[in-house]
Amino acid sequence: MEREFLALNTLKPKGLLSTLVQTFPQNLMKKVLYLSLFMVLLSTASKAQFLVTGGIDLIKSDFNGVGQKIQLGTDLNYFVAKKFSVSAGFEFWTAGSPSVTVGARFYPIRPVFIRMRGLIGENDVAFGLGYGLGLTDRIRLEVMGDYYLIDSEAALRVGLAYRFGR
Repeated sequence: MEREFLALNTLKPKGLLSTLVQTFPQNLMKKVLYLSLFMVLLSTASKAQFLVTGGIDLIKSDFNGVGQKIQLGTDLNYFVAKKFSVSAGFEFWTAGSPSVTVGARFYPIRPVFIRMRGLIGENDVAFGLGYGLGLTDRIRLEVMGDYYLIDSEAALRVGLAYRFGR
């Protein structure tokens, strides 16, 4: 205990700021996860509507060449309200380890949506804007752009979504 106290007292302001910046994404991810779980628990299952999505990044700002770094993702969205869903899923890269995602979508004007996702494992937060083109009453083609805050990267993604429930 005394050793930990001494270590904290010897931190220089620059070192303390660096430590806070490094732990911020992890703390944010935990808060996003807890908030999402809380919202799902408060919603009623009798009116449940789900959306399963899967997509691939066509291009990303850290592009190194065709096939050098492929990113795939899948999500399960649960609609808490007519225009708002919470989601959880996975992201996979050909280079690097997979991440768990927790996020939300807001549909200000259908079929346009705004999304936010926390990537646990990659320790990043992505904000995006997308459009869902209805192919059938349950299947949509989705195109979206994402911006990753921590890595300062942008991506263009295309995917399919399947709605089930109510």
